[in-house]
Amino acid sequence: MRPAGAPSLFAAVAALAACGLPKSGDAPPLPETGLDASVEASDDGGEGDAEPGEGSTATDAPADAPPEGDGPTSGACPGAQGPTMVTVGSYCIDSTEVTQAQYLLFVNAEVPLGSQQTYCTGNATWVPTGQWPPSGAGTLPVTSVTWCDALAYCAWAGKRLCGQIGGGSVNPLAVNAAAFDEWYSACTHAGDGQHAYPYGNTYGGTTCNGGAANGGAQIVEPVESFAGCVGGYAGLFDMSGNVREWEDSCSAMLGGADLCNDRGGSVNSDQAGLACNATDLGARNSSNDHLGFRCCAP
Repeated sequence: MRPAGAPSLFAAVAALAACGLPKSGDAPPLPETGLDASVEASDDGGEGDAEPGEGSTATDAPADAPPEGDGPTSGACPGAQGPTMVTVGSYCIDSTEVTQAQYLLFVNAEVPLGSQQTYCTGNATWVPTGQWPPSGAGTLPVTSVTWCDALAYCAWAGKRLCGQIGGGSVNPLAVNAAAFDEWYSACTHAGDGQHAYPYGNTYGGTTCNGGAANGGAQIVEPVESFAGCVGGYAGLFDMSGNVREWEDSCSAMLGGADLCNDRGGSVNSDQAGLACNATDLGARNSSNDHLGFRCCAP
C-alpha cells in the first residue's frame, strides 16, 4: 500500500522559497516572491491556505459570470483519450478531471511499468489504492493515484501532466505565475486579475464542490456536477473543489525533498483552499481519496 500522504514539511518548503532566483525580467524569468508562505504538506496530502486574490470576499454572494474563452477544441488538441480539451492561449487543458472510466482504459492497456522515469521506479502498479474499481458510470474523478500514475496516464493519452507553459516541469517557485504555470494560468484566465477563483473574484460557498457544498457533506461528485463551477475559461470545469489535482512541479528540482504540487482544493477545503493560488505538497508516491489530476497539451 502506498503512503496516504506526506509528513508536515512546512519548514523545508519555506527554506526552498528563500533560495535566490532571478527577478522577473531576467533570464530565465521567475517570480521574485517564491512559494506562497501557506504552502505545506499535511498527513492527507494537505489543503492549501493561500489567500485568495484581491476582491474576494467571505460571503456566499452569487459568483461572477464565467469569462468568454476559446472553449472546447475540435481537433487542435489531442482528443482520443481522456476528457475533451479546452484551448487556453498557446496550449490545451482537460475540461474536467480524468474520470474513473477514462483511467480504467489506461489500466487495461497494461502499459509497461518499466517505461517510467527513474524517480518513479518504485511505482509498482497503475491501479489506484482506493475507490476502485469504478462504480456506476465511472464519471467520478479517479482518485487515490500517485503523481507517477498521473504522469504516465497523460503520456499514454498523448498529453502530459500540466506543468510549465511550453512544456516540461514548472519551477515550484513559479506555480502562481500565469506566464509560466499552465494550471494557474487556466484557472485565473491568464492572470487577468478577475479570477481569484475560476468563476470570478467573489467567493461562492456552494458554487463548486468545497467544504460548504452539499450541506457540508464533503462527498466527491461526478465531474461537471456543479454547473456554476466553470472557468477561468469557458468549458473548463471543477478547477476549484471536488478533488485536488497533481501538477508537474516537484521540489526535488530545487535540491529539496521530493514533494510535488497539487492544486484546486477538494471537498474538504475552506475558502482559502479553493482559490486558484492555493497550493499543497505531497510525496511523489503518495495517494489519497481526494486527489486526482487532469492533463495538458501539447
